[in-house]
Amino acid sequence: MKRLLYIFLIVFVLGSILQCSSNCYAANSSFKYENKYNKSISYMEENYNPGVSYTSGEWSVLALARSGKLSEDKKGKYINALKEYVKSNNSDKISNARATDNARVIIALSSLNENPMDFNGYNLINPLNDYDFVTYQGISGPVWALIAMNSKNYSFSGENVSREKLIEFILDYQSDSGLFTFDKKSEDVDVTAMCLQALSPYKGNSDVNNAIEKALNALSQKQSSKGAFGYGSSINCESTSQVIIALCALGINPETDSRFIKNNKSVVDGLLLFYRDDGSFSHMENGSVNAMATEQGVLALISLRRQYYKLDYIYNMVNVDVYDNYDNLEEEKHVENSANNKNTYGYTGNDSGKYLTADVNNDINNVAGVALGNENNNNDLSSKTSAKTSDEKNVPFVLITISVIAFIYANTRKYHNENI
Repeated sequence: MKRLLYIFLIVFVLGSILQCSSNCYAANSSFKYENKYNKSISYMEENYNPGVSYTSGEWSVLALARSGKLSEDKKGKYINALKEYVKSNNSDKISNARATDNARVIIALSSLNENPMDFNGYNLINPLNDYDFVTYQGISGPVWALIAMNSKNYSFSGENVSREKLIEFILDYQSDSGLFTFDKKSEDVDVTAMCLQALSPYKGNSDVNNAIEKALNALSQKQSSKGAFGYGSSINCESTSQVIIALCALGINPETDSRFIKNNKSVVDGLLLFYRDDGSFSHMENGSVNAMATEQGVLALISLRRQYYKLDYIYNMVNVDVYDNYDNLEEEKHVENSANNKNTYGYTGNDSGKYLTADVNNDINNVAGVALGNENNNNDLSSKTSAKTSDEKNVPFVLITISVIAFIYANTRKYHNENI
């Protein structure tokens, strides 16, 4: 009878410990800023009715779509508004002077799994095949054209434009300090962060990687003692948000990379200076709600969350049509990473050249960085924090389990020997 009791105790204790291990890990594996994230998404759901616009438009579509919270009603209204817009324009161009408008719309449509090459009878990608049109704005056009075209692996078909040409155009706007410029003179944090986002898939190329590292070091020097970024001595939400999105694009953890921690404040701490209790963001610290700041602040939170849960980088939407359940993070993570491992983000079409090497597909697949296991370890402080892998977290439970079983087994043997 006692022997059966010991056996029962072994099973009970082992089951309890394993259950505890599972629960304890689950309790510690949620996104650190989940409550703030949920409040921000709810704020956008309640206050944003996306139209065709650079504010309260496509960026809010992207934010709600990438968080899985864009209602069918709001999606339908946006699609209808865009249909009316292109019909009234009677052109593939959203704007006659800004390639960024087409790029922004392409990104939004990609997040909705809509086809920008045949939208209400118009090919919204076609204007990006014109090099002169794309570069007319200066640096912004090529940056966002690359991000848009890479969002779902679209191919350029114009004879005078290619990814290689746009990359070279962007690299030509980097100053000696490492920052990128508006006009080859005026250095800018926001522009630098956006350039890094556009260049991130090509970091396998030595020229691009050198430019990226130079820009990261320059950005680090521009970070304030509060962790945030801005212009001169003035910090703001938008600049800080763009830096976070850029770091996530490069597979760098914005919370733990030593280059982006000042006075024990990370760039994420800097972002939260602009977070408001209702989930919105302000442009300046302690300021009032600002629509553009809220959109960019929320996109930064989404980028952080997607990085944490090992999901595709926010502008990588090749796999958008593969899943539709954003509430089941484990399922989404499995589907996205499986798709990435199948190399679904490889370039096709007329794209070739020195920046598109044999390794570029792997670089693009790993554009999520930390999300796919490529975190920059050289400058990472995570080893000094309480963050641990699941295996590390389970080590104590394994040791306890072995100890308990050994103790019970010893007593079982003692009982058996005493009763032979």
